[in-house]
Amino acid sequence: MKIQLWGLPASGTTIIVRYFHSLPDAFFLTEPLHRIFCHGKDPEAGIEEELGKVKASVVGYKECVHTPDMPWFNLMRKKPDWTTIGMVRDPVTNWGSMLGFGWGTGPGRRVENFLSFAIPFLQTVREHPVIVYERFCEDPAGEVERTSGLKSPKSVTLKLLTDSFGNPEAHRSDSVKVVPPVAIADGDRDAILGSGVMGLYESIRR
Repeated sequence: MKIQLWGLPASGTTIIVRYFHSLPDAFFLTEPLHRIFCHGKDPEAGIEEELGKVKASVVGYKECVHTPDMPWFNLMRKKPDWTTIGMVRDPVTNWGSMLGFGWGTGPGRRVENFLSFAIPFLQTVREHPVIVYERFCEDPAGEVERTSGLKSPKSVTLKLLTDSFGNPEAHRSDSVKVVPPVAIADGDRDAILGSGVMGLYESIRR
């Protein structure tokens, strides 16, 4: 079985792909397409080559969507031999978590930029099974089985990943836990609540 997990930055994808990676007879990568592309290789062929060398019955990777046109997501998500799974988190806390990683600084990293790719992602990811971050924190095994069909132990010891660009704190944790996001400005909250993205999130959550 081959699984690809797609989500927004700071939506919890690192801790969730670590859970997949820690299941018996499973191997997962974190954001390999960016690394493969930077080495001048075709991302689609590169991921197949890397995972083709792995001796595991369940393999996969995760990537984050951070541009409105979502080129890699649209290229890879409908590949017939892959199980594509989306990842969503409450947009207000998602933006607060991004701020904690420094996304609120520099040109092109304002809340409006976040909404420019969060909205099309949520509109599109509904075509696939979707892990809801808040439900995953409450019941990791149940949420993984619901979206992928994989039955897993109720308690999983999380293993480290290689080639990862995710949250370093998540890599050192040994359990799934909610990390509080940074408080956001009233203007950012108003922009998120007025954009329609919360309605998209709630429709997926339901």
